[in-house]
Amino acid sequence: IGIAPVKDHNLSRASMTLKNWYGLLGGPRNRLHQKLDDTIATLAGMVKPTLSVLDGTRVLISNGPTGGSPDDVVDGNVVAMSTDGVALDAFGTQLLDLEPADLIYLSLADERGFGTAEWTALETREVRV
Repeated sequence: IGIAPVKDHNLSRASMTLKNWYGLLGGPRNRLHQKLDDTIATLAGMVKPTLSVLDGTRVLISNGPTGGSPDDVVDGNVVAMSTDGVALDAFGTQLLDLEPADLIYLSLADERGFGTAEWTALETREVRV
């Protein structure tokens, strides 16, 4: 099970479930920043959790990944889950005022068959608490 917050990211535009797997790489992973979108898309094909959870209860909407101030955080009031990390991140783009097409790594992962960026085409269920 993978759990990740929704954050703005200065290099990939967003950090959600797929970008979160980047942390598994360890070592001098900064060398991969020149091909960050390709790396994230590749991880989507390599890391296949049983379930991914997107924590959008509080969303870092700018100055990520480090965050500039509490003013950069807004209430998102959403927790979403899926077995398709690509679809989950595509859903999460709306919490950052983005579209799935705004994230290159989502398009790459979708093209490679690692999931679908067309999350609205999937069967969904909403639970309000």
